[in-house]
Amino acid sequence: GTNNHPGNQHWRALVASNKRLYLSLHKRRKVQVAKSIVRAIRLQSPPGRFLQKDAMTKRWYDIGDDLAHQKTSQALREGAPEIRGAMKNEEAQKREMTKATTNKVQVQGMPKLEVAAGQRKFHPYAMATSLRKGFQRNS
Repeated sequence: GTNNHPGNQHWRALVASNKRLYLSLHKRRKVQVAKSIVRAIRLQSPPGRFLQKDAMTKRWYDIGDDLAHQKTSQALREGAPEIRGAMKNEEAQKREMTKATTNKVQVQGMPKLEVAAGQRKFHPYAMATSLRKGFQRNS
């Protein structure tokens, strides 16, 4: 059927690869994502089309860009709650990893150093700079 048509598979792949981007944007930018997918399909060689079958004549006709944008936007929204949930979980994990690594500093070949609560955080670049200054003064 139509689900197995290479053109439809390509369109669905474009939609799938842009879902996270689409869901992270404001409305105006979302419209641009949908339009860019439709444009990418239309600019193929040979050009891709968005077709619908007329119930009366049983003939296929192009639905036009407006309806193609609407259908693409709808496809981009499918599964949005699950994808947003996964995106939030990933962000929370990143924050936890960042929080965990800001409290521990590891210099290559040395054990991890814990930063005491309330103390100034250890910054390896600042230490290297101060060491260089010390060497320059002693030379």
